[in-house]
Amino acid sequence: MVLCFTCVKAIQNNMLSSTKADPQFTRIGYSNWKNAMDKKKGFQKHALSESHKEAVARVITAPATTTGDVGELLSEKHAKEKAINRKILLTILSNVRFLARQALPLRGNWDTDSASEINSNFYQLLKLRSEENPEISEWLSRRTEKYTSPMVQNEMLEVLALGVLREISENIQNAKFFTIMADETADVSIKEQLVVCIRWVDDKFVIHEDFIGMWPLPRTTADQIVETLREALQQMNLDIQNARGQCYDGAATMAGEKTGVATQIKSVNGKCLYTHCYGHALNLAVADAIKSVKCMSDALDTVREIGKLVKKSPQRNTKLDQIREETKNESRGVHAFCPTRWTVRGEALASVLNNHDELMELWDWSLDVLKDTEMKSRINGVKSMMTKFSFYFGCCLGEKILRQTDNLSRALQSSSISAAQGNKLAVDVVKTLKTDRSDESFDLFWARIKQRKDKEIESIEDPVPPRKRKVPSRFELGQQQTHYFPQTAKDHYKQIYFEAIDFATTAITARFDQKDFKVYMNLQELLLKATAKQPYDAELAEVLKVDSEDLNPYQLEGQLVLLPQVAASNAFDTSRFNVDDLISFFQSIDEPHKLLLSEICTLGKLLLVMPATNAASERSFSALKRVKTYLRATTGDARLNHLMTLHVHRDRTDSIDLVAAANQFVGEQENRKQLFGSFTTNDLSRKVSLVSRSTQTSL
Repeated sequence: MVLCFTCVKAIQNNMLSSTKADPQFTRIGYSNWKNAMDKKKGFQKHALSESHKEAVARVITAPATTTGDVGELLSEKHAKEKAINRKILLTILSNVRFLARQALPLRGNWDTDSASEINSNFYQLLKLRSEENPEISEWLSRRTEKYTSPMVQNEMLEVLALGVLREISENIQNAKFFTIMADETADVSIKEQLVVCIRWVDDKFVIHEDFIGMWPLPRTTADQIVETLREALQQMNLDIQNARGQCYDGAATMAGEKTGVATQIKSVNGKCLYTHCYGHALNLAVADAIKSVKCMSDALDTVREIGKLVKKSPQRNTKLDQIREETKNESRGVHAFCPTRWTVRGEALASVLNNHDELMELWDWSLDVLKDTEMKSRINGVKSMMTKFSFYFGCCLGEKILRQTDNLSRALQSSSISAAQGNKLAVDVVKTLKTDRSDESFDLFWARIKQRKDKEIESIEDPVPPRKRKVPSRFELGQQQTHYFPQTAKDHYKQIYFEAIDFATTAITARFDQKDFKVYMNLQELLLKATAKQPYDAELAEVLKVDSEDLNPYQLEGQLVLLPQVAASNAFDTSRFNVDDLISFFQSIDEPHKLLLSEICTLGKLLLVMPATNAASERSFSALKRVKTYLRATTGDARLNHLMTLHVHRDRTDSIDLVAAANQFVGEQENRKQLFGSFTTNDLSRKVSLVSRSTQTSL
């Protein structure tokens, strides 16, 4: 028995489009030697068959051709079909890219009889584009090889997302130094997800914070998180020894001194310094300060209850809007605030003060129409509290302090802010709060709130001094000493005012005084003192202890002497050089000076690579809520990761080379190569020109 070598090879490689291949020469074996030389029954008949000719063209002739596509060479019609197929596949790819970029679901609802996707965004977008290109309608009417199935969508998403991540990985590797930022959250399907972002600085000293993926956590232990982080770096082809920073929240799992994530990573790389996210640190500092002052704590509790009573009841919310329209109140309405975020509550306090009279009218109306005794008691409690001067003073004082911390929180969330700049901003806010701790500042504050109370909020009681109480004997230091009692209401609230500012400044200072940041302070002071021509031997020694492998000490000492002259030549005043000037200097110098100050530039990158906050991970949480909703709760981990990558990196998604992506998608299977061939930029231009002509015709 004999087989046709060419036909068998073509079938094995899935290179035949014909389904009429002779099984005698491809599978069973030919053994009829009597008729072997017969033109109608033997070898010649097989040699003249269409399947054998196609096999010869694809197996023997195709490798010898320059185009690699014999079908197109042999048939002009076949070439046109492939061109149309390539054009439609590019359209499908662009659909996937658009929907992923906009965080729109690709799939539709599942029918009871069949898994039909006819109502999906993906299918309907293709139908919409078929109005410009009728060939798409013919493509969708095909029974097979439409390349619109969920599995194909997943494969296309993977090709697009991995292209984005590959570009990010190359950029980070070229930058060398990077910082790890991570945080965990539970998605809508109650699955714990670890979001990982990387901060890096390019050669132009532009700061980047890139989302690289999210990984499901079976357990939220430090060991599991460290293992996941190392896997994430390995997948991005990043060496953990090049990590120079890590930024997380202050939870024990992340920041524990013995077995926390930061500690375990520092045991692998001692130069990977840890910074407690300044945003979380500020939030904890504000919480500590407010909880320490009963007047402000009670006011915030009341405001929280007001937000619940108004926003959890559509009836009361609508009535309040009507009252505000009648009184022509143009201020912001009452709104509930997040129970865990303390640095966004200043506006909530201000909104209650601006709508005080309207709220009192709302409570009167609610007590008349309500029958629920429990709800009426809650409203009576809030109404009674709102008439007390202590509540009014607590709201005004809380708004004054939170106005500064809210501004600081918003500034810290910028991705361009470094840890050094963030610390400087915190110091400036602390100094501002301390300037308000004076008799003159309190007198001005007291006069303003009294004037506002008398003119705008008359329902609040007048302030009265606290009732004198006998001090317990255990607090008496001696018989000659007596406890201080304020004589007037102003003296009483003045004491509260000073205590609140003291608690706030102390808490912020303590939270921002972090151990590893002192290393960066040495680096920062080294550059500032060198620019100002001040002694810097101590700072230089401390920096070389940590970063000696990253720097050339001999070249660094020479460049530190040269630094003041280069800064002055770039129009910087070296006598008043600060952190912001230092960063502006690095971003303004040209390439020759970067080569001249190569070690100084390395110090600049080390200074900028440490972030002030982990806001990039928090923003990824917001993207996760848009991508994985309760209607898309069954999205797989791989698909979710690819969708998140394309949605978060929208600018990179827009610049994806669809031709390269299409070639990668098609090259993974031989039958796709036969159906589409090789994509070129001409296919993309034909696609665009066709759309343009169709648009002009419709207009």
